[in-house]
Amino acid sequence: MTRRYWPFLLLLVPLLSPGQSSDLRGVVRDPKGSGIRNARIELRNQDTGVQLKAKTNRNGEFRVAGVKVGLYQVTVQAAGFRTLTRDDVRMTPEDRVQLNLVLAPNTLTR
Repeated sequence: MTRRYWPFLLLLVPLLSPGQSSDLRGVVRDPKGSGIRNARIELRNQDTGVQLKAKTNRNGEFRVAGVKVGLYQVTVQAAGFRTLTRDDVRMTPEDRVQLNLVLAPNTLTR
């Protein structure tokens, strides 16, 4: 009986094994050090184009869980601030990447 189920158990091993995703956490602040609430965070896998999105909380903190392993472009946007883009953010298995970002004010030129 046990031999009959053995091939099926082997198929489940990759699904149960840890290390297939990572967490990205961070804080988005203004130049004075205050957290920016409701900033939009977008992660784009540089190989596949898959996008993940998040928003900062009232303290400017964000977390994106379950990010697949790979290289990502991280873009941050918030009202009144310049867009910030970081390329080549490497997510590795079982990693917890911390990004602390500072957005510059969006100054209007006339």
